[in-house]
Amino acid sequence: MFFISWGNAVRFLLLFSAVLASCSGGGDFNSVAPKKRDSTKKRAGTEATSADATKGSIAASPESVSQKLFNVAILTQSVQCLFCHMKIEGDVGGIQFPPDNEMHQRAGEGLRILGTLYSTNQVPTKLSSSPQAASTRPNYANTELKIFPTTKDNSGSIVFPTVTKDLLQGKTKGTLKSSTLTVTDTHSGNLTVVAQGEPIEINGEVFIDGDLVIGGSYRGVGTIYARNIFIVRDLKGVITPFPFPSDPAAAKEKGKAAVAAKNDGLYLFSLGQITVGYPDPAFLNDTRWRHAKIAANSNTSKQPPIPIDQYVAYAEQKNCAVSGGFSEQYQAALVNRVDAFLYSSDYLLWRTCNFFELNGGFVAPNVALVNAGDADDPQRSQEPKNVVRYDYRLRAGVKAFSVLKSFFEQE
Repeated sequence: MFFISWGNAVRFLLLFSAVLASCSGGGDFNSVAPKKRDSTKKRAGTEATSADATKGSIAASPESVSQKLFNVAILTQSVQCLFCHMKIEGDVGGIQFPPDNEMHQRAGEGLRILGTLYSTNQVPTKLSSSPQAASTRPNYANTELKIFPTTKDNSGSIVFPTVTKDLLQGKTKGTLKSSTLTVTDTHSGNLTVVAQGEPIEINGEVFIDGDLVIGGSYRGVGTIYARNIFIVRDLKGVITPFPFPSDPAAAKEKGKAAVAAKNDGLYLFSLGQITVGYPDPAFLNDTRWRHAKIAANSNTSKQPPIPIDQYVAYAEQKNCAVSGGFSEQYQAALVNRVDAFLYSSDYLLWRTCNFFELNGGFVAPNVALVNAGDADDPQRSQEPKNVVRYDYRLRAGVKAFSVLKSFFEQE
């Protein structure tokens, strides 16, 4: 088992909207235990708004423009146990890494960064001396590649931006769709969308003014903003461009081709936290893995908006050869694979069965990736089974995270 942890506006672009094709299938948009329903009726217990009830497509804005955001596979702040037993296919950015004496003794063990590690300050010795890292750039001035946000504190140090609900409301144009209803632009209240048959469909950007439970297959390209996000089962695109070539130039070209081909791509943003798998209180309450400087986030909810038994019922039953001694209940809601780029304003917690695969990347001040797979693998330092793959479409102009552009301007 290993842990990784880390420590945390002013203008907006006009956002885009797009036409969403109709879907016939099994996405579930309510907060009840999964079972077969009449697809022509709205699910009982779902709080509907006029936006939710709107069916069909929306006109694309002629002013929609591409975004170029997030040039790294991982962007984080302040770590103690840093990047162990993991392969990162892409670059990494660190905001105010901790000094050597705060690093976990196993930091850097079994790590491979197939790119450059950028830092706003000195790179800890355990990483700068790691033979697995391709190169390091300490005290990086955010020059050639724009790695870090534009926001700074009173002392002039780069910090993660504070994104509020007010910055999101009225700024999204897009659709999130299943066979039972369509969310257009905004949904008021908590929402559960778990595909157990036909894929979820996403097109453009939507704001969930509440907590989101999501999982299953999806198709389309779009961003979902929410208060807190719980990924209850493997989240997979139907057609994705992963993996990308190891050469950055070739990878960006493939990214351009993937944007043109409209390969499936999901981009998730939370005002609070993102939990992948089961939200185990034992790890959430263990302050050893949190950076002391991180203030409490009023948006953050540790528990999903549906009962745990329903949460587990949505999950996929997995055969966990290695699960870190998790209880049987927890093993029922573990996640191996996510095809999405994740942005968490507070923390990212991932509990996985055997190994994890993130196709996209993540931004989060605090992180705990919990897994025991590589810890007992004698070949872990040669080829880690846990992998984070960067979505090079973010360098090629995919339409994503439009509301965040003012904080992470690339050009």
